[in-house]
Amino acid sequence: MLAEIQSLLNDLANAAVSVTRASGAGRAYELLLMTSIASELDDRGYTVQLLRSDGTVQTPTMGPVTFIQRGGAPSGIRSASQGPNGPSSIVFQRSSQEPEWEMWNGVQFLGRSGSRHEFDISVVPRRLGDRLRNHQRGGRPFGHGWLALECKDMAADGTPDEMRTLLARIYDTTLLNWHANYIGATAPLRKIYPRSPLRNGFGQASATYRMENQRVFHGIVRRTGFSSGTAQMSAYYYIRRFDNVSSYSPELDRFVAEVCDWLDQNLPATL
Repeated sequence: MLAEIQSLLNDLANAAVSVTRASGAGRAYELLLMTSIASELDDRGYTVQLLRSDGTVQTPTMGPVTFIQRGGAPSGIRSASQGPNGPSSIVFQRSSQEPEWEMWNGVQFLGRSGSRHEFDISVVPRRLGDRLRNHQRGGRPFGHGWLALECKDMAADGTPDEMRTLLARIYDTTLLNWHANYIGATAPLRKIYPRSPLRNGFGQASATYRMENQRVFHGIVRRTGFSSGTAQMSAYYYIRRFDNVSSYSPELDRFVAEVCDWLDQNLPATL
């Protein structure tokens, strides 16, 4: 797995990348899935680049290229004033006329309750990331992005409780049109904001939870399988299930293709 991650990052950067991988169960698995998605986007003609924590794009002409995976306790986006040596991210763009998007690993999002929710892999507008980085304290986005994945490198099959946990995160971070009054936001409500709904946000909020679940790519990706009790919740709430996804497997290829097909077809051309 680690050799595959190294190779994918080297190809993305067109250089030898120095990789700092976070310790802990499943962190290499998250990085494998993230870099595999980025590699497929690159193959499809997207511009894909590695981004330092201060928001600067890395190129071989600038010197050594590094990728630092977010480690330790889950956190938000750190301020650019803290320097470039924090967690890296991946930026991609379909064409120069369309928005840039940023892929994060292990970032916490704020829900309506005020709770913090980590998504293993997420996709948000790069402009959102820049606004957080440009704040003197950095911060966490309020709402959720266009893609949110839970990654499970575990031997046991996924249980209904695992599905319920993801559903709770999705519920709390979903912003709907009618939420504007009680969260103190100005209508029309946006899908996601930097730090709080008092700032300018991105995307259009939906009218219902079911509608929003259909507009976002939510999924659980597992090295093993799922118990039968997860199927009904998965179908009803539009939570995609990907099982037996591992390094160099056909299931990894199918997972990556489905994610990238969705990004091709559903990321808006304007924000």
